[in-house]
Amino acid sequence: MAMILFVVAFQSYWLWDNYRMQKNGLLKEIENKVQKQALALTLQELAGNIQTTGADSNTNTSFASAIKKDTSVLDDNPQKATKKDLQEYSRLSSISFTLSNPSVLIDDNNHDSALYYFLNKNMPELGGINGNSIVIYNHSQHGFRSYPRNKPFINQNNTLPIAAKLNYGSKFQVHIRHLNLIVLHKMYSTFIFSLCYLLLFAATMFAIIQADKQSKKLLESKNNFTNNMTHELKIPLSTLFLATESLDKYSSHADPKQVQKHVSIIYSGLHQLSDIVDKILATARFQQHQVRLHCQAVNIRSLIEEVLKNMHLQLAQKKATVDISGIPDSAYIYADYEQMLHVIFNLIDNAIKYTTADPLITISLKKHNNKYAILLRDNGKGIPQKYFREVFQPYFRVPEQDMHNVKGYGLGLSFVFHIIRLHSGNIRVLSSGENAGTIIEIKLPVHDV
Repeated sequence: MAMILFVVAFQSYWLWDNYRMQKNGLLKEIENKVQKQALALTLQELAGNIQTTGADSNTNTSFASAIKKDTSVLDDNPQKATKKDLQEYSRLSSISFTLSNPSVLIDDNNHDSALYYFLNKNMPELGGINGNSIVIYNHSQHGFRSYPRNKPFINQNNTLPIAAKLNYGSKFQVHIRHLNLIVLHKMYSTFIFSLCYLLLFAATMFAIIQADKQSKKLLESKNNFTNNMTHELKIPLSTLFLATESLDKYSSHADPKQVQKHVSIIYSGLHQLSDIVDKILATARFQQHQVRLHCQAVNIRSLIEEVLKNMHLQLAQKKATVDISGIPDSAYIYADYEQMLHVIFNLIDNAIKYTTADPLITISLKKHNNKYAILLRDNGKGIPQKYFREVFQPYFRVPEQDMHNVKGYGLGLSFVFHIIRLHSGNIRVLSSGENAGTIIEIKLPVHDV
């Protein structure tokens, strides 16, 4: 957050500094143009109203034409002037002269309007948003006047006073009514660049923060998985140690039934360990994209019945009921039979584990265009809505006060998710609520037999 505030503050200062530079630059440009044009206008009028001193005899007759020719160095394109033009203008400017009729320049009303139209023509951006927005102020020995006429003097958004060097103390000022808007309009591309930079920076920071959150979640999930796995491994290992120790105490004349009992316990513990290792290895294979499917036409009802047959002891122990009356005999999908057995097994196993008493699991089927939607509904304690997406991530388990209350590794639904995606299908949690059960939907491509 501190970094974001720093960047925003820096950008704000940069824009403000850029705005001041643009504003001062615009005012300076106006001052230069007005000064050059005012001098050019004055020199043009001098052509017919001058008596020269300190110059050769030819200067008086050629001065008017020379001024008209060489005032090009004072217009809006001084780069057009040649070196010879500049030298000639410098020579003319150094000539001492007196005016035969000074009142022509002292009480001139034409310069104001001439400067006004000159600026509007050569700097159209000064028109602003609402049309012409400049006013020419003329401060002279005879008082103050403006163009357009009768405009009051406003002491802001003005250029510095511009002296008309040959006009006996007259000073011009240009007032720009919408100066701030004009400068902001000139800075349009700057604002766009700054906005894009801020958006890019914000997006980058957001991505970094999200990645950091994801990393923390993954680390927390892995830590929970490690703790949970340690707890799960202790149970079969403790059983194996006790059974092995008991067998070691028996002599060769021990009761064969007792020996067989302890051997069965050892086998059960080994199966639990093998199941844990298989799930971890399966998850690793999916993450490394090493799983290959062997697809064929699979009857959905037969598939589910096979799973229920293999789980009959677990279902009987939990007093669970699975209703598959909503599955027709004629529905087929194109899938890997063995992998889909694991998918259905994991979903039913989860439904049983997270139901406190007398689990009731209903499996139904709907057809949407070219896909079958398998809906599995249970009457368990449900999944909070904020975890609908996260339950399919590896190692994730819905947080509980006692994380070992229900056995699991946070790998089952992740395994199911990857299998379904490999079959070009999708899986999602449709609805859930506190103690209202869960509905999980699987969509798989239809296979016509």
